Amino acid sequence: MKKIFNVIGICALMSYLFIFPSCKESYDEEELLSDIEKKKIELEKEKTFVFAGDTFHLPARITQIDSSNSFCEPKEVNLTYSFNASNKEAIMHSLFDLTSKLSDFGNFELDRGEKFFIYGDTPLKDAKIDVSDDATRWYYVGSNGKIYYVFFYELLGESYFVITNGSFQIDEDYIMQWPILCF
Repeated sequence: MKKIFNVIGICALMSYLFIFPSCKESYDEEELLSDIEKKKIELEKEKTFVFAGDTFHLPARITQIDSSNSFCEPKEVNLTYSFNASNKEAIMHSLFDLTSKLSDFGNFELDRGEKFFIYGDTPLKDAKIDVSDDATRWYYVGSNGKIYYVFFYELLGESYFVITNGSFQIDEDYIMQWPILCF
């Protein structure tokens, strides 16, 4: 029995002498903290996107899967993002809040049926209807004074949202102008 304890003791001593010092020497706390910080920054970038000069930070990771330039304004880009379906509600509510705060008119829908508006004559406040915070699509006015469109959809079990150029322009007095046909 004494020999068994001696063997266990020797094994433990060898482990302590050879394994632990080698682990301690290879462990660099500053390097580890630096790697953790880099990973945090990388993850935050996966939650942030910029559209038309406005920055949006969402509560979950998103992945840009598509972008296309509009035909009428090559500088403007339509962006499509995919995300984990379990994060849909959080992303929708966060993006809804961000665009609502950004827009002087909050988030809205353009009602072309009940509220007939005449281009070049109708103020945006008369052409819009408010949408609830559980909406899956809405318009908003960006900080550059243009109207943009956001919509969420699912395709083959995957969740997406698109933020795109609106087809309507407004002037400095927020009067609705002729629609721009963008492709």
